[in-house]
Amino acid sequence: MPTLSRWLVRTSFLYLAAGFGLGDLILTAKGLGILPGIWVWLPAHVFLVLFGWIIQFTMGVAYWILPRWGVTEGRNRGNDTLPRLSYVNFNVGLLCLLLAPWLASAWSKQAAAWFNVVGGTLLVLAVALFLTHAWPRIKPFLT
Repeated sequence: MPTLSRWLVRTSFLYLAAGFGLGDLILTAKGLGILPGIWVWLPAHVFLVLFGWIIQFTMGVAYWILPRWGVTEGRNRGNDTLPRLSYVNFNVGLLCLLLAPWLASAWSKQAAAWFNVVGGTLLVLAVALFLTHAWPRIKPFLT
């Protein structure tokens, strides 16, 4: 497994653990009737599990399993600059989305809105960078 795939998969499992932990905290607070303000973190729980775990895990496996470039070209998976930029943009964007609920309660709703815009833009950019790298590697089964 290439190094970038390992980073993507390992990071996705960290987000899975954090998402399950936050979800557990939210459900425990609901069941016991304590911490009524914890519900502001529900979007962060969804972002952790949906984006942090599922999408990042999918990108890691796709980078690993998509067909490699021709051996005669001397490259294994092509230039890995775009997937590496994708990894950085994806995680920075996700952290922006995770900070938005805290900013809404601690500072202002306007700061949270800007963090949501920046985070969402970085996530879309990250997926576009990854797809730009992966698209030429998708080949028909029979050529």
